[in-house]
Amino acid sequence: MTKLTTAVLARPTLAMAVVISALTLVGLLTLFTVKNSFATDFSVYWRTANEPLDMAYLPQGELPFPYPPTMLLWIAPLKLAPMWPAFLIWVALSATLLWKACQPFLSPWAVALVLLSPPLVNGLSTGQVSAMVAAALLWACSTSNRVVAGMVFGVVASIKPQLVIMAPLLLIVTFDWKALVGSAATYCLIFMASVLAFGLDVWFVWLGSLDHFRDVLHNEQVLGVAATPAAAAENYGFPPLPFLVGGAAFGAWLVYRCRWHEPLGRSAAIACGSLLAAPYALTYDLAAVIPFLVSSIFRERLSSALALSGVMHPIPLVLTAFGLITRQR
Repeated sequence: MTKLTTAVLARPTLAMAVVISALTLVGLLTLFTVKNSFATDFSVYWRTANEPLDMAYLPQGELPFPYPPTMLLWIAPLKLAPMWPAFLIWVALSATLLWKACQPFLSPWAVALVLLSPPLVNGLSTGQVSAMVAAALLWACSTSNRVVAGMVFGVVASIKPQLVIMAPLLLIVTFDWKALVGSAATYCLIFMASVLAFGLDVWFVWLGSLDHFRDVLHNEQVLGVAATPAAAAENYGFPPLPFLVGGAAFGAWLVYRCRWHEPLGRSAAIACGSLLAAPYALTYDLAAVIPFLVSSIFRERLSSALALSGVMHPIPLVLTAFGLITRQR
């Protein structure tokens, strides 16, 4: 019996996760190369940062900018560099931040599996912001400085609010008042900064642009690969509202159930519970639950290895929730 065979038999779930990630890595990189679709999301950030403000929320074909005006503040520095050098810096920074956030909780091999997991490969290849916010969310759940943790929650809410819908609930049920006040104050300050920088009208323009974004999701059949229950239901012709309400109720219970988990569990509970309640998210938004899934894979949890694949939505979120509920605190 070879050493490889012995290793696979000893850690079959880990071996499965490695194979899934390796096959996905090859498949995605091949697809992005053939279709010349690297940096698709990043190109939207860079384009929006470099064009006049009144063009930010105009219909832009298949690649609109759906983020709230607070995101305009964060992408403004992208105008300082050409797109491709900026993209490489963005990807390197994203990977580094997530690596550093995971280091206290995972071995180097486990962190490598995080970065090579399907949602992370997808997000890093397209230049999504998901890896950065995943790192921020994990750090905020682990730091002892709860005021700064709250500030980080506020920053994440200004970028991807759908990822931290349940964060206030967790802060309330854990009596983390410093973080709760810090997050609310930080978000309000960022909101006011966006109003001072761009005017209040841009918020109404953004809200009006969401109809076009919704049309793009339908026309390009993006809902077919969306990660949330509501989006999956809408894709199959069901009304999304019951799934939004049910997802919010289950997500809230999940966060309460996991409120005293370790940082990996708490950050995953916030992300998973929030995405269950969100109308829309894509595979790369699962980046925030991947560190938890990988830690469970190293404990030979089969459900976590299946969730790592990031396919057949919303099954990965359901399996993540199952892993959180059954994990020993």
